[in-house]
Amino acid sequence: MAANAQNPVIEGDTKLCPNSNGTATITGSEVYDTYQWYFRNWPSQGDYTAIAGATLPSFTYDWYTYSVTELKVKVTKDGQEFESNALLIDSWDWTGLSVIHSPSEHVVFDPDLGGYLLCPGDTIGNSINEPFTVAQWYKDGLPIQGASATSYEITEPGDYLVMAAPYMCPENFSPSLVIHVLENPDCIVAGINDPKGMGGILLYPNPTRDILTMTIPQGITGNYLIYDLTGKELLKGTLNADTTAVDISGLRSGSYLVRLTGENGSAVRMVIRE
Repeated sequence: MAANAQNPVIEGDTKLCPNSNGTATITGSEVYDTYQWYFRNWPSQGDYTAIAGATLPSFTYDWYTYSVTELKVKVTKDGQEFESNALLIDSWDWTGLSVIHSPSEHVVFDPDLGGYLLCPGDTIGNSINEPFTVAQWYKDGLPIQGASATSYEITEPGDYLVMAAPYMCPENFSPSLVIHVLENPDCIVAGINDPKGMGGILLYPNPTRDILTMTIPQGITGNYLIYDLTGKELLKGTLNADTTAVDISGLRSGSYLVRLTGENGSAVRMVIRE
């Protein structure tokens, strides 16, 4: 068919995000008697196939069916048939989400626990790859208020992840792998080496089945906190004079962290419940 001034011109969404729709429309004000939309897979040079039910001036198409296809419309007016230009439909594609970790000097990764061991003052910098620019960071399953940048610095134990989407498809969020961060039981913190501080603590027997005895330097007062390796608080109380006995028989067998806090500092020790 020869080119004709009445041939329709179509425009529309040519780049689709996953699980989205696009629409192609005839431009201009010309009204035709009939419409029939066609497609063919690209880069095939074969015949176009009529799309069942696509008989309006516009056509809405989904990403799954019509990505990497060509669309066009044939119309009739006053007994004559006219054909539009072809519109190539493609989809956005990108590499998967990954998080780059930048731990500070004393952070340790424990392959047996599958996580980073953190002491007070340590940090783990985290940044996501391009084209991900829409982000929300989470800790322990909850969104972190204000943490919507492409980077986030971890300063305390917990389970972290980021949900992120690329700038061109901001509704297509993907989750990162979980970043497990645990408290390092071998931390050296303020006051721990002070002879008048928390340096003289003893926890015994270790391992133990039921009673854990905590001995601290004479004259020191403070508190204890027992939690699991994910940071979940399980038991807490006050250190009684020089020796405190704590019943841990209600805990499951495994490893736990004990934080002792006094006036001059704090210390963390690992204990094993048999």
